[in-house]
Amino acid sequence: MSRVILLRDVQFAYGPHPVLRGVDLQVEAGETVALLGPSGAGKSTLLGCMAGLRVPDSGTVSLDGHDLRGMSRDQLADLRLRTFGFVLQEGGLLDELDLLEKRRAAAAPG
Repeated sequence: MSRVILLRDVQFAYGPHPVLRGVDLQVEAGETVALLGPSGAGKSTLLGCMAGLRVPDSGTVSLDGHDLRGMSRDQLADLRLRTFGFVLQEGGLLDELDLLEKRRAAAAPG
């Protein structure tokens, strides 16, 4: 099965402050996507919606063919475990290392 993340007309606001307005996005299996923009542009909010960590005010988010809106917290956690992952900008495990050095350190034996 081809895995895909699909967003259609996703809207999200923090109170009276709209953050996401009519977002349409499709990410196919094997694609690499980077979200770029200034602080406060909604990048983390969009990732949260894509991963089922935030519920959009309107629109559709589906992951691997499953509409996230109707899923329980346990179902969402299981789906994320099987299908979704992202690398946060601030890994925080070893502050003195950049991302590639952290990856090498994690892969090192022992």
